[in-house]
Amino acid sequence: MSSYEEEFLPVVSPAEENVVIGLLTYKEVLNAYKLQLKEDLEASTNLSLKRQRMKIVLRGRQLMEPKKVKI
Repeated sequence: MSSYEEEFLPVVSPAEENVVIGLLTYKEVLNAYKLQLKEDLEASTNLSLKRQRMKIVLRGRQLMEPKKVKI
């Protein structure tokens, strides 16, 4: 799009050669990119929160385990 200074991309049929079945505008491409970035950010945030919760649970288990003392 940038190379040819066009504001749209043709969408061609996978079944038939050289048959245009739609158009994508630059706004649609940018919106799809923005949505993907948002989903990636949310996925990494959820993973990070899950990891933090697991660390807290494991630390709590370590604190609750009875200490073995040699006499």
